[in-house]
Amino acid sequence: TFVNVVENHTINATFKQTACDVPSNLYTLNIDTTSATLAWYHAGAASYDVRYKVQDSLASFVTVTGITTNMYELNGLQPNTPYIWQVRANCTANTSSDWSWATMFRTKATPEIDHTGIGNHVSDLVRVYASQNNVYISNDNGVRIDNVTIYDVYGKLIYTGKVNSNTEVISLNVATGTYMVRLSTENGMANYKVFITK
Repeated sequence: TFVNVVENHTINATFKQTACDVPSNLYTLNIDTTSATLAWYHAGAASYDVRYKVQDSLASFVTVTGITTNMYELNGLQPNTPYIWQVRANCTANTSSDWSWATMFRTKATPEIDHTGIGNHVSDLVRVYASQNNVYISNDNGVRIDNVTIYDVYGKLIYTGKVNSNTEVISLNVATGTYMVRLSTENGMANYKVFITK
């Protein structure tokens, strides 16, 4: 604000565009067999772009644009595979930062199916089957079951919990297909394949 102006004056102003900083502190969390969550620090931008690919692959990066938070979940990855990823900030519609340094992570391996005699022994004592979208665990022989986990065909964990009754009924809201039920018992691990329908 100018006060006591008694004659004409000219004012010249020069404006400098604010630099668009590169996102920093990249880290990966919630790594599973086919998914991972990417996160980074940035003071704020209109949007972010993420690009990723299999490490040491000659393939081009897959780029995801228009991300409006400092976090993004990747899906559809390959199990037990190393990936690299980068992120850049779009501070305005026409101004983007450089790509960040590449960060690496490895997806988890698909769980191995137990073919040992221990698993077969448990399978003889505990019956596991499915009807539509329900998985039934029938334990008439009183085997102590410490934990039950259910995986899809890609090895992604979709359920974990306890068996509290006989027969235990686990309702799943999943796509039609084959799933693996793994029981952790006092006699070892046992695996069962079930087919879920909607």
